[in-house]
Amino acid sequence: MSMRSYFNHYYFITDKKRKEKLWQKAVFVFDTSALLNFYKYSQSTKEELFSILKQVKGRLWIPHQVAQEFHAKRLDVICHRRQDLEQKCNELKNGFKKVRHVINELKTYNWESIKRRLSRLEKDALKILYQAEGEVPDFFEDKVLHKLTLLFNENCGKPFAEEERKRLIEEGKERYKNKIPPGYLDEN
Repeated sequence: MSMRSYFNHYYFITDKKRKEKLWQKAVFVFDTSALLNFYKYSQSTKEELFSILKQVKGRLWIPHQVAQEFHAKRLDVICHRRQDLEQKCNELKNGFKKVRHVINELKTYNWESIKRRLSRLEKDALKILYQAEGEVPDFFEDKVLHKLTLLFNENCGKPFAEEERKRLIEEGKERYKNKIPPGYLDEN
């Protein structure tokens, strides 16, 4: 028997017909991180991804657990993104303040033109950061949540029965403990 016949499942993507069929019929299943990352992307990236996802809307799917985790974590992600941008703005302001201080201590040269350029550069840099901050969703007008809901509203799994959920939690604990994929890297 040939190596390829033993490992045919690794070769399927090289077959052009199979590849075309895959792209025509595949169901795209998302995990929580993939959905939460929409809050971290630039506006242009979000728009491009939403455009692509609309084209395959009927073939999108998320497990119930993913939807639950997404809803539970989205506000934290938005808060963290806002805090991160605020921190970057403060760091940038402090950096420019230090540069101005150094320039002011150099008395041997008239630095006025440099100070004006530095001031314009600071304004431009802060403007870019404030624009990025404007792309972070508002808690009450969350366009990312709205668009994801439109895409996945009819394509979300049902929750497990309580007994099955408990069994899966126990199985997950064993996998984490023994570092068996999938999911053990998500423990923290």
